[in-house]
Amino acid sequence: MSGLVGNPRTIAKFAKGLQGLSTRAAMRIAAKAAPVITDAAQASFAARTDPYGQPWREGVDGKPVDLQETGKLRAGLAFYAVGRRIVAKLGTKYAKFQVGKRRVLPPGGRPLPLAWSQQLADIANAEIRAEVEAARG
Repeated sequence: MSGLVGNPRTIAKFAKGLQGLSTRAAMRIAAKAAPVITDAAQASFAARTDPYGQPWREGVDGKPVDLQETGKLRAGLAFYAVGRRIVAKLGTKYAKFQVGKRRVLPPGGRPLPLAWSQQLADIANAEIRAEVEAARG
């Protein structure tokens, strides 16, 4: 059985950094970052690559694997904001059993892909600038 692997804890490191900000700013950043992470994970899934651009391994029959038999697994892959936190949603009962062979999320201990990091930094920087400007009055 093929599946998804990765560790949302690398994304949790980004979310943890939001704890030093005001609650409002951190919540805005998390809310804006969640769909960006979802789009990046969905793009990785659609391209049949891991977040770093490496193709998924072929199936046992030597053919490419797309994990698209019903489409529910990919459709259920999403991130959403809960306060300051960014939470992964897999969306299907069997998704947790699919984890094992196909990376769509960065694994724990590895940095986020550069493109992901840059997008998240841009979001955070824009919100922090807005908060500083608002504080100036």
